[in-house]
Amino acid sequence: MHNVLLPNPDFCSNWIKSLASQLVPFGIPLEKVRRGTTFHCSPEAKVFAAALITSGERYVAFNLGAGAENKCWPVECFVELARQISSQYGTIPLLITNPGQEHLVREFSERYGDYHRVMPLMSLDQVGAIMSRCDYMITGDTSLMHMAFGLKLPTLVLFTHTRPEIVEPEDCLTQACFIEGKAEQDAHGNFFGTRDIPVRLAINQFQKLVVQAGKSQSAETEAIVSKVR
Repeated sequence: MHNVLLPNPDFCSNWIKSLASQLVPFGIPLEKVRRGTTFHCSPEAKVFAAALITSGERYVAFNLGAGAENKCWPVECFVELARQISSQYGTIPLLITNPGQEHLVREFSERYGDYHRVMPLMSLDQVGAIMSRCDYMITGDTSLMHMAFGLKLPTLVLFTHTRPEIVEPEDCLTQACFIEGKAEQDAHGNFFGTRDIPVRLAINQFQKLVVQAGKSQSAETEAIVSKVR
């Protein structure tokens, strides 16, 4: 209820751990609660996504919108980031359309120019299924960020207002872009972030994410080979 009724919650730790602290009196220790979420897509949503996103191409999902303006990174920054990622890794930008913020997708398309995909307005179930067919996710601190964490999709998050430690998962590959501001503070005196995140920083963090994903895939392959042996 804090996130609904108050602009800034009065806790300053990971939100899942904060909620889980209420279970301690019932004998459930905090260390038994993971910092993470899980999201499952319905079979129908997976069929829907497979019809739109065919295999053989690599996509990076972009979520440009957010409920609050101070959580939105400038569209022109997203465009420059998408250009550099596509050039370096041969990926295709896939844009998630947010209800009420369709203008962000239109602005991206006008500025970007090169080939990209724009998804129509969809149910959350369908959005999750589409995202699960992508290689990476790039988003602000929004509901789709949590969905990406739940899908275990390697995710780059632009924290333009909130702080990373509030939501950072332990069971999903993620990299944060965060620059501490000098104005508004949380309940513990920590400054919130700023929208002035350089594209260069976002690119560097994305490169780290790619390295993480490569190492994770190699480890999974080695584990499979070991089992076969």
